[in-house]
Amino acid sequence: YVRLSVGEAGLLTAGRAASCRGILGPPSGPMAPGAYDFARRAYFERLAATGFAFGRCRPADFAPPPDWLDRQRLTLAAVRADLAAAIVDAAPGRGGAIASALITGDRSSIDADTNAALRDSGLGHLLSVSGIHMGIVGGLVFATLVWTLSLIAPIALRFPIKKIAAVGAMLVLAAYLIISGSSVPALRSFVMACVAFGAILLDRPAISMRGLALAAFFVVLIFPESVIEPGFQMSFAATMALVALFEILKRAPHEPALPTPGPLIGALQATTRGIGGVLLISFVAGLATDPFAIYHFQRFSLYALPANLIAAPIMSFLVAPAAAVAAVLAPFGLADIPLEVMASALDLIAAVGQTFGERPEAVRAMPRPPDAAFILCVVSLLWAGLWRGALRWLGVIFFTASIALYIKAPMPLVAFDADTRAIYARVDGASAWTLIAAPGRSTYARDRLGAMLGLSPPTLERLAPPETCGEGGCAWRTADRPFLFVSEESGLPRACEPGAI
Repeated sequence: YVRLSVGEAGLLTAGRAASCRGILGPPSGPMAPGAYDFARRAYFERLAATGFAFGRCRPADFAPPPDWLDRQRLTLAAVRADLAAAIVDAAPGRGGAIASALITGDRSSIDADTNAALRDSGLGHLLSVSGIHMGIVGGLVFATLVWTLSLIAPIALRFPIKKIAAVGAMLVLAAYLIISGSSVPALRSFVMACVAFGAILLDRPAISMRGLALAAFFVVLIFPESVIEPGFQMSFAATMALVALFEILKRAPHEPALPTPGPLIGALQATTRGIGGVLLISFVAGLATDPFAIYHFQRFSLYALPANLIAAPIMSFLVAPAAAVAAVLAPFGLADIPLEVMASALDLIAAVGQTFGERPEAVRAMPRPPDAAFILCVVSLLWAGLWRGALRWLGVIFFTASIALYIKAPMPLVAFDADTRAIYARVDGASAWTLIAAPGRSTYARDRLGAMLGLSPPTLERLAPPETCGEGGCAWRTADRPFLFVSEESGLPRACEPGAI
């Protein structure tokens, strides 16, 4: 397969043949050591080349794919495209675009500002169909079926309604997986959900470390390449931390419940417990995933906890029920009203993300940790999650050692990408960076490489090249040796300095 960017989509829809004139090239590798390796991911996605097209694409007369599975994939892609268009038509605006992404997996309707605001506020994970969506949909369907079947006495007294509800939830999740595009995070979350519901069918605890280990086994068996991907690591780290929290709370001694002093006080107490539970869950999940976010993305969302605390109830109690009602009423042509309710709730989430994400201090850039520090941090999380009792606290030793390695890690004197589109240098051993950027190039290399060094976007905008830059290149001196960047042939004589790089 190839991936081609076109200026105007025009006639390009799923299942239609087109002829495009453009330029293709091999998938690019990492721009610097430790950076994101797109070529590796492209290999496992069977993506042979990427590029861009000139002008408009024209219709072509090609035969349908000979493989039956490929034909069904094109049909499904056409159905998803039509569904996404119908959702946006029923609920135009920012909320409808996000609703389309949550249901069909198509994020093309979401504008760049909304994407940036949700990412910077720590709510970007809501746009990708993954564990939180599978968990909400599966939990909602399971709870609804159990509640409904328990009201029907002949069924409740004769059949295991929890097992029936578990089967129903798995069938609904399978349909959601297909409609959402079957992305790797969605597939991984579906496998984990099936393990949890399968435990209910086998009369085993649905939430346990053994169930999590079984889910990890199946995911690694199906997607072995995903082990070193951020999504896999963050998903299982958060789930492991929450399962450990569940086990701690389950084993904690509980005082006997006292009589509720009236409905008002009882409602206030229940609300306080619910808010405290959501706050604790968000804090534990964030604490488990932050080391992976810093290692892979070199960014820390300062307001991720309050933003998720506000968005989680909206997703659970407004967005998910509205989507379920829309799915039930869609065959009768009555899905517009619940879709508008869903879009309004998602617009509220986008407003929360905009409020937090547009703050200048919302994103904290941090240097990429050394591999040894990251491994020690993972060991500390595993130790704290898998042991029980007082032994859990020994993980603090590994965590402290990880932080010490991170703080004392030496910073590079010079950093540059493979095509020298951006060069960072610390002149004369100073702590502040200077930047040499190739003129006329995009800022992608500058921003990505700067993020690996722990430089925030506002800091990058203020960086200037050293004063020794002139015709033919730049020269500067670090703590121990001179560095020179030669951009033209006229700068070669200047570069003849002993010991220079």
